[in-house]
Order: sequence, then structure tokens, then C-alpha cells
Amino acid sequence: HLAGSAVLAEYGDVLREAVTHPGATMVRYGGDEFALLFPKCSQSQGEKIAEVIRAQTEKRIFLAGPWGSGQPPLHLSKWITASVGVCTLTMKDHSDKQLIDPLLMKFLSQVDKAMYEAKAKGKNRVVSVAFVE
Repeated sequence: HLAGSAVLAEYGDVLREAVTHPGATMVRYGGDEFALLFPKCSQSQGEKIAEVIRAQTEKRIFLAGPWGSGQPPLHLSKWITASVGVCTLTMKDHSDKQLIDPLLMKFLSQVDKAMYEAKAKGKNRVVSVAFVE
């Protein structure tokens, strides 16, 4: 568990280095899942950003130096990959929160399905889906 936590901390560095989109928001979404939101980003721009993240994750050697409380380096190479789901949501000017919440939940569900599709296709890939309202 300690090594996993250290890898997740390093993965945050990968994301910060890979994502340069203005106004990007990155959050840890689940155990080893992250959600990245890019305002004013097209589907193709999102796919390009996702591919940069995937490629940088693939080439990164995690825990290359001492970690934790002086634990020896593990040099984790090719073990850590990124399966990325990409979906674009165009928000209309909604002021009614009752309309927005279900829309966002449906959107998150579609992005999640794209990520699981990437895993099902062999992991370490980007799958992009169109948002269907």
C-alpha cells in the first residue's frame, strides 16, 4: 500500500507536467482514477492531451529514487500505464440546478464507460466517445 500511495503521488507529477491547458482542473476521482476537466476544449484537443498523458505515463520510471521512509528504489517501468476515457460536454447556459446535476451524472457515466472500454481493449490506450444527451 505504501508503494502504491507513493506511485499515486508521482502520478500527480506526471499529470502536472503533461497538462498545460489553461484552467485545467485535476482531481483524484477514485482509488487510482483521476478526473481532468478542461474548459473550452474540443474533443480532438482532449484526445491529444489524453495521448500525452498516456505516453508520458508509459515512459515514466516510477519510484526511481528512495521513497517513503528511505525505502530503496523500485524502478517500476512499464508496470504503470494509463487507460483514458475522453468525452466532451458542451454546457448551455443552464441556471436550473435540477437540470444540470442529472446531465453531469450522465456525462460522468459516459466518460467512465470510455475508460473501462480502454481497459477492456488491452489497457494503456485512449478511448474517445461522443456525449449523447
